[in-house]
Amino acid sequence: MITNGPVYLPVSGSDVTYSTISIAASGVGYSDIFELIDLNDFSLEYKIACTGTPGVKLEFQERGSADVDWCAPDNTAAIKASATDKNQHLCRLALLPARYVRIKATELTTTVDDTVITIRIIAQRKYPA
Repeated sequence: MITNGPVYLPVSGSDVTYSTISIAASGVGYSDIFELIDLNDFSLEYKIACTGTPGVKLEFQERGSADVDWCAPDNTAAIKASATDKNQHLCRLALLPARYVRIKATELTTTVDDTVITIRIIAQRKYPA
């Protein structure tokens, strides 16, 4: 394994390096959890599949440990306020130091009922652990 990246992060407790979020019209869904320990820089790779034109808001939520609530960090913007295409995307994730992250997806349309978003988180360790 590459020790300093960039590498795809596995879903916490798994070897799987992607998560899918399925949401209906006006629905909200969450990715699996990714653990961020000993890593410095992050990006998100995502692709939306659905019938029709999607309208998806993507945000991230973090938590420090397993026994605290998920939250969107203060003073952070959405990853994408309205994703409206089915292309592959790669964007920087400005994560705060935390142990876990997940992606929150909201289908903004009232007509697209079969949205599936495939996500991967890419990480790199720039400094020694």
